[in-house]
Amino acid sequence: MLADILKQKRKQLGLTQTVIAQKLNVQRQTVSNWENDKSYPDIPTLVRISKLYDLSLDYMLKGDEQYMKQVKKDYRLINKRKKDVWLDRLLIVGLTVGLAPLLWLPFVKSDEQSKWIGVFMMVCVTAMFPLSYLKLKSFYHGDSKNLFVPKSSGVGLTINPNHPLGKLVWIILTLIMVYMIIQMIITPD
Repeated sequence: MLADILKQKRKQLGLTQTVIAQKLNVQRQTVSNWENDKSYPDIPTLVRISKLYDLSLDYMLKGDEQYMKQVKKDYRLINKRKKDVWLDRLLIVGLTVGLAPLLWLPFVKSDEQSKWIGVFMMVCVTAMFPLSYLKLKSFYHGDSKNLFVPKSSGVGLTINPNHPLGKLVWIILTLIMVYMIIQMIITPD
């Protein structure tokens, strides 16, 4: 087990947890947690430990199923986060494109132009609803206990898309936005 290997090697080298912590730029408590199987070093730190203790990664990790499970879990989380980046980028582009017409408002000469700028902005906001829904859905990982949850960024609460009633609210809000866009388009000046 990794914890036993780390503890044995440190003692064999005649080093204290404090010395190891200083060499690895971590807290002494962190080294203690590794040696007591309470937590695991991340991969870059594990490589540094391997060099410091002159042990192969293969030797340190073989047979430690808990550590391998933790590594797999961490990599799943990293890969999931990489996949979510496209949602962040689309939300930023949507917000930028949706707010850009505000720069044109001082130059608008007619109510007709104002109307179409408003329609464009409403379409952009409505298009961001499904992106926001997907972002929150992945952020809360299926947690459906509470209808209102803390926002994934910023301060305040938002509607939980994993809650059965929350899904309905998201659909209704989207339909209301679509209805408002249609009303803006068909309403004469």
